[in-house]
Amino acid sequence: MRYLVFAAALIMILLNPEQGAFAGPLAITPFHTADRSPLVQVFGLPEPGSSEILAQGAGEGALFVDIASSYAGEETPHEAMLLDGEAYRTTLGLRFGLGKRLEAGMELPFIGNSGGVFDNFIEGWHDFFSLPQGGRKEAPRNRLEYSYYKNGNQRLLLDESSFGMGDVRLAAGY
Repeated sequence: MRYLVFAAALIMILLNPEQGAFAGPLAITPFHTADRSPLVQVFGLPEPGSSEILAQGAGEGALFVDIASSYAGEETPHEAMLLDGEAYRTTLGLRFGLGKRLEAGMELPFIGNSGGVFDNFIEGWHDFFSLPQGGRKEAPRNRLEYSYYKNGNQRLLLDESSFGMGDVRLAAGY
């Protein structure tokens, strides 16, 4: 099975005309990703992007899709936290060159949280590569629960799926 996965990945890389073995030099650009932990992504930390300013009149658009599955649970005498769910983020990013050394951009995110569908896949992945499950197998499947308790008081609870527009991010480069 491991060899089948490796062979499929190798074939996809070789047959991709833009990034495969038959393509020209690869452009080295940052991988557009960020921490999608449910307790971190609310801060809106920016993803790495290109350091090159677009030429005047030039435009660039991109569509990014992120799916993050979280499972972590900790308990102490005074605190308890459970993060079990999936976060989805689809972002439309646009950049425009405004002048010789000036550009403007924006990102429009659509964000969701749910119990998801990837628990079986992730458990299988962990088993296949002999990775620890961290309690994931004992938890209910496809559950959404982000909760935090401090000194017996509930400070956070998200246990119902939700989807909607996120905060629009504006950017400028000089």
